[in-house]
Amino acid sequence: MHVNYIIVGQGIAGSILYYTLTKAGANCVVVDDNKSNSASRVAAGLINPVTGRRLVKSWMIDELIPAFTELYKEIESDLNISCLEETVLTWHLPATDIVEAFDKRIASGTEFVEVGPSEQNAYFNFPFKSGDIRSCYIVNVQQILDSLRAVMKSSGLLVEEKFDHQQLSIINAGVRYNDLVADKIIFCEGYSAIHNSWFAQLPYSLNKGEALIVSIKDLPTNHIYKFRQTLVPLPGKENLWWYGSNYIWDFKDDRPTNAYKEAATKELQSWLKLPFTFEDHKAAIRYATVERRPFVGFHPAQPRVGIFNGWGTKGCSLVPYFARQFTDHLMNPMVPIHAEADIKRFNSLLSVKGPTF
Repeated sequence: MHVNYIIVGQGIAGSILYYTLTKAGANCVVVDDNKSNSASRVAAGLINPVTGRRLVKSWMIDELIPAFTELYKEIESDLNISCLEETVLTWHLPATDIVEAFDKRIASGTEFVEVGPSEQNAYFNFPFKSGDIRSCYIVNVQQILDSLRAVMKSSGLLVEEKFDHQQLSIINAGVRYNDLVADKIIFCEGYSAIHNSWFAQLPYSLNKGEALIVSIKDLPTNHIYKFRQTLVPLPGKENLWWYGSNYIWDFKDDRPTNAYKEAATKELQSWLKLPFTFEDHKAAIRYATVERRPFVGFHPAQPRVGIFNGWGTKGCSLVPYFARQFTDHLMNPMVPIHAEADIKRFNSLLSVKGPTF
């Protein structure tokens, strides 16, 4: 089979890139083994327009909101699913320095941040006041992945296996992977990129995150709630909430730990006044980047081998914008890739050593 692009990985990045390229008229095959604890499968799908203890606006958020809103609504229409919900995050401010930062943001008239409701004392214990962040969004990542996977599979455009880098070769016609021939290959493989000899030199930063799935009755689902960690209602799952997540920089594997479960349960019991029951415990490794900017583009020594990766915890907001831009670039090379995301910024690093086939 000959196609325009082989896409490696069917997380949120590979799925959305497959969607935008296909809509643009390209033929794509996706290779993915449907790993149950990939970062996308474990994520809550939360998009927060501000970040950090100082509540500063997230990078490019003004450009990202219209981009992801338009694309997710397009997917909803095409696949007849619901995958984007606008909501409010109420943060029960946990420390005096965060209260001070919040008050400064309110005084400066910063958008997205406002004084939170007081009636949540009925549901939570918290030492200081609360603040609202709006508009936040919940992306139904599982619905998107499952629906697009079904489309790929029914069209014969999904290879359900773990990608074997040893089977990739560069040929005159493009690239070959087993019996697939494509013009180009694009790696959207998450943290597996550390084993990809084309891009292993990039300044990535792996971290592990864990989250609990808990059942809580009578907690209003029209808000996301945050204290030290975050409670996110799971779309389409009655009474089920995602509670997390942490950042572990020194880890042995991608499995859940008893230490996190015990600490998170104790913290939730202290914060939440309502009873809850434990349903599941998830963990995944995130492929973030040292400079907190994604990797988009093609290897300087081999323009047929590309990457679309490095989203960290921001994939749901960043991927739609950059998938559309990358697709436009592939259809018309005169369309540039955003300079802070373009892999060309690491050309000298990648040119030092690269695979030969």
